[in-house]
Amino acid sequence: MVESRQRRGGERRTKFGETAVEIIATQGLHALTHRTVDETAGYPPGSINYYAPTRSRLLALALETVHAQLQVIALESFGPLLTPGPHTPDDVVECGTQFVELSRTQGRKTVTARHALLIEAQFHPDLAEMIEAHRQELVHLSVAVGAPFRPEHPEEAANLVVALMDGLVQQLVLGKLDTVTRPMVKMAMSHICTIGSETSQWTAITP
Repeated sequence: MVESRQRRGGERRTKFGETAVEIIATQGLHALTHRTVDETAGYPPGSINYYAPTRSRLLALALETVHAQLQVIALESFGPLLTPGPHTPDDVVECGTQFVELSRTQGRKTVTARHALLIEAQFHPDLAEMIEAHRQELVHLSVAVGAPFRPEHPEEAANLVVALMDGLVQQLVLGKLDTVTRPMVKMAMSHICTIGSETSQWTAITP
């Protein structure tokens, strides 16, 4: 019985998080209130308060959900590279292309909500910490899957790769660049993924 209540509580929390992301992506951050989340999720007034009693906690729940949704896309896209190899640079570029494509199609609302929360995080240290922790996860993933390129400075290269991929996804989604085709995305990814490799002119700048 306790497990059943916990399961229902977890499902409700997930529902509230997904609803918060939906509201931000479709109506803007200003529309995110406890009342709109309750109403949109189909629960009585005050239901969300148990999981997110303050606006800061509501923003954190939305951001947590965004990160979970992006993690699903990342694992689906880069999963093949986490299996025993060998893997080739072409494999990495293909998986990176898949990540960008999934992010701008099935993850469009997630990306839109994340952008709004990135801006809001400038005024909320707790959100900024969450974003940095998630970025580091992506950097570590980039180091792992980018091995076929053998970058001389893997951490530095991964930081830049993650930043450029993030920028590409945001521009495709927020800029509504729907005319950009998958082959064009793949060409961009082929350049992004070579950063720090033996064929790249990029070198780390150290103080």
